[in-house]
Amino acid sequence: MTENQSSLASGPVVRSEDPAWANGRAMPDVRNNTQCTFCSKMISGGGITRLKYHLAGIPSDVEACKKVSEDVKWQMKQLLEDLKKSKQKKRRMSKQIANPYDLEEDDDHHHHDEGNNDNKRGGSKSHSSVSN
Repeated sequence: MTENQSSLASGPVVRSEDPAWANGRAMPDVRNNTQCTFCSKMISGGGITRLKYHLAGIPSDVEACKKVSEDVKWQMKQLLEDLKKSKQKKRRMSKQIANPYDLEEDDDHHHHDEGNNDNKRGGSKSHSSVSN
């Protein structure tokens, strides 16, 4: 085994470039378990996302870190908000891919109805103003 291989084998492998890894570490031999570098709490399951909830202090199924700085707490909240937005976007795209005509028909139908409503309102206004 080379020197590089032994150092990789002895330390946990981080599977992403997520900035949250600067505040925690993956636990060797246990998939998705992490440890907070601020309070040394072991977080079972959930991986980096659950560590973010711990550091952000957002109520979930993991206890909030009592030793994290406000700056890191804010950063983790931002990362979780970005993750939420990304998941919502993926869901919308999946729906659109699954049924691409459904959204287009709704949009066209919606615009068509708006035009008709404007004409109806405009027509009734002109009638009411004539009768006054």
